Amino acid sequence: MNGDSGAAMDKASSRRLVLPSLIFSAFATYPMSIVSNLLLVEMSLAFGQPVGVMSQMRTLSFTVGFLSALAMGALSVRFSPKTLLLSGLLLLSTSALGCGLSLNLPMLFTLFTISGLGTSMVEPMTSTLVAEHYPVEERPRVIGWIGAGGGLSYIAGGSVVGYIAILGGWRMAFLGYAMLLPLIGLIIISKRIPSANRRPRQGGVNLTEGFRVILSNRSAVACLLGNLLASAAGQGIYVFSFSYLKEVHMAPPGWTATIFTTASVCFFLGSLVCGWLVERLGRKTATTSALLLASLFTSLYANLPDLWTVEALILLGHFFLAIQYSAANSLSLEQVPRFRGTMMSLNSASAYIGYALGTGVGGLALLKSGWEMLSAVLGAMFIASVVIYYLARDPTRDP
Repeated sequence: MNGDSGAAMDKASSRRLVLPSLIFSAFATYPMSIVSNLLLVEMSLAFGQPVGVMSQMRTLSFTVGFLSALAMGALSVRFSPKTLLLSGLLLLSTSALGCGLSLNLPMLFTLFTISGLGTSMVEPMTSTLVAEHYPVEERPRVIGWIGAGGGLSYIAGGSVVGYIAILGGWRMAFLGYAMLLPLIGLIIISKRIPSANRRPRQGGVNLTEGFRVILSNRSAVACLLGNLLASAAGQGIYVFSFSYLKEVHMAPPGWTATIFTTASVCFFLGSLVCGWLVERLGRKTATTSALLLASLFTSLYANLPDLWTVEALILLGHFFLAIQYSAANSLSLEQVPRFRGTMMSLNSASAYIGYALGTGVGGLALLKSGWEMLSAVLGAMFIASVVIYYLARDPTRDP
């Protein structure tokens, strides 16, 4: 009896270390994106290139992220989530080091794209580790906290990156921030997250079996397609809403930066609320309800003349997008328990397609018909996502 109690206490103590470690890994995933967003103009000037040309390094990173996420779907059958997570953090740190030391534009582009490979490993494996170390009823809350770690990264990153850039330029932002955080995360994860007991892999394991099982599961496919469209609409808000404030309402850069930080706070708070909401509504209902509210605010923000109302809608949109993001990840995580690593890797791959789709279709709608059409298109993507998610089932609630 005493031995069992001691083992239970050791397990509980170990799990207390898992959550802050996973939160920090989420925090360490986004500095590359923050630096490239905030200091794109400075990098353009350094290499004598237009901003439009420099921005394509993010497009390349998304492309590499999509392809590598598909590869992770196969590799997760062979390697443990912890090993893949550590590898992803190492790649993120290596990418930042290379960017900070880049001597020319091709070198910068090549090394920045490695961050897409790293992110595609960190994000799905973080969720997979949640399933390995937490019971099903606790997972939505834990995933919400991890999502909050991502939001906190943007809250802190905007100020820290700007301050570092003032002192040492864009290279120091890569070397002193984007490189350092994943490296710290790697050390924390390696020491604080125990390796779960796993059955040894057979030498002849079929790396494509997970794909076959998932793609033959209607509910899992609905989650992937719903996530694709939700990511497209969400990316449209992230990319365009702050430009809308500048172009239409002439918001000064300093004020826009304040709204960006506040939106990050809203995302942080939405992530924290998600676990509580999922406990009461379930994973599927929380996902679709948040999507419906996000679609309402997205459709309205570019059709109202008052700046304060527009800003409030943008902030509310970010709040409900955070709930949708964490609830949808919780729903996807439970679809095919045997191949969770593959499922979450495909979930990341579908998100990368969505990011490209949202930016591309949103930009085309803006060019052809203006801001009102853009918000209508993004809102329609949200509604389509809701319809598709209704084809999914929540294995933790549905019979």
